[in-house]
Formats: sequence, structure tokens, C-alpha cells
Amino acid sequence: MTYLPDGWRNSGEIVLFNDGIARTWSHGQAAWVTVEAVYGLRANDLKSLQRISFPTDEQLEDARRTSVNGSPAVEGRVVGTSRGLDKGRMRLWVIRPGLGIRIWASSDFTDDLRRLSESIELISNTLAEPVDGMRAPQGLGKGNERVEFGEGWQRTTRYWGEATGQSPHVAMTVYRGQAVDAGDWQQTGREPWSTDTPTATQERAVVEGVSGFMRTWTDTGRVNGEPRPLQGRRFIWTVETGLAIAITTVVDPTSSTMYASSELEVLVRSVK
Repeated sequence: MTYLPDGWRNSGEIVLFNDGIARTWSHGQAAWVTVEAVYGLRANDLKSLQRISFPTDEQLEDARRTSVNGSPAVEGRVVGTSRGLDKGRMRLWVIRPGLGIRIWASSDFTDDLRRLSESIELISNTLAEPVDGMRAPQGLGKGNERVEFGEGWQRTTRYWGEATGQSPHVAMTVYRGQAVDAGDWQQTGREPWSTDTPTATQERAVVEGVSGFMRTWTDTGRVNGEPRPLQGRRFIWTVETGLAIAITTVVDPTSSTMYASSELEVLVRSVK
């Protein structure tokens, strides 16, 4: 946010907030504004973004079309369904499929809603070839990127080598959204957003001073059209609320031509 009136403060915390992650600023006892980033299917388009659940019994009424820096948006009153209480106003819009923003302001602060909305910018990043704003491994080149999203998560993966998992490759994945902190992820490392990870042995691990989970597995793939045994390692860790990173390496241990720069520890060190 590039604009905020003088005297407003926030706790510095990013918190889980129903379908996304959020930060709240306040002034005194009554005035407040919450900015929420929504990841996943709920942010697929403007229509789905309007169906976001609220913390308690609120709903959006008198919604009207507007815009934020040229992007279609919706603004309306937030009311409590039980008594029709006035709970401020909200403006929401989609930055790209899988990423939406909504701003919810208390009634005495709604005059600044437009200016606040238009002050929100994606963080500029000067890193060479970042992956969803995070530093990419060094020395691997551009690679091929794929973005996917589901309920409460967005996953951006860049592959160097084969992206199918059937040949040697390196991959970096950035996860964002509420699902990063959902369920028993922090205790078990089971990813609530993914069902396609290979069967693997998993244990807690520390790599280059970073605590996370390490998965290892063996499989049979193809190298130059011939079947070869492949060994995979995947290290995943939580960076902060709503943000996790995974580095994956799949190599052919019998070949001297395995994909270059596939040492997982080196890769983690270059992006942490």
C-alpha cells in the first residue's frame, strides 16, 4: 500500500482470514481497514470473488460495479445478517485469475476507500527471473513455468529439464494462500493443496539452516528414450504465513549427464 493516512498503525502481522490472508490497520478504537489477498478458486473471477465468506454473519449488499486502476471491481455495503447492522463498505477486484484483493473499511473511513484501493501495487522485484516474486535458483536459466490454483491456494512452479517427472529435472514451487497454514501441514508436512506428489519417505529436516520437510523417493523414468532409475528429493518449508517454497531435484544416479546444478542444498541456499 502506497497510501495510508497519518496516524494509522498495524500489528505487522499477516493473519489467516477465511478465504485468504489479511492485514488490518486501525486508528483509535473504532476506525479500521482490512486488506485481504485471496488465492485460489475463490479468486478465479469477479463473480466468484463476491461469494467470499465473512468472519461471522456479514454479507455484501447494494453491490455496484466500479473500477480500480482500470480493472473491473465491485463495491458495496457490508451488513450483519442477523440485525442488519452497518459494518462498513468493501471494494474487491481480481488482479489475475487465482489472485484477488478486497478492502473492507469501517463506516467512518469509507471516503478513503477509492484512494486506498488505487494505492495497492504488486511488489516490484528486481531479482533475475523470480518465481512468483521469490528468488529463483541461480545459474539455471529461464526454465518453463506453470501456474495452478485450487481452494485457498495458488501454486507457481518453474521447471528446468523435463516437467513430466519422468526424466531428470529441477523444480522450484512457490505456494501462496490460506492452505499453506491449513490443517496439520505444520506438524506433518502433508500438503493440503496437492494430491499428485509421488509416494515418498518423509521426515523433518534442516537444510542450510532452514527447517522443513524432506521427501525422498525412487522411480523408473526414461533418459534418452531408455528406462533408467531416478532418485528424487524434495525439500519444502514455510517462509511466513501464507507462503511456502519447495525445491525438487530428480536425478539419474547411474549417469554422469544428470541435469546440471541438481544439488538440492546448493539450490535451497541460493533462494532462502
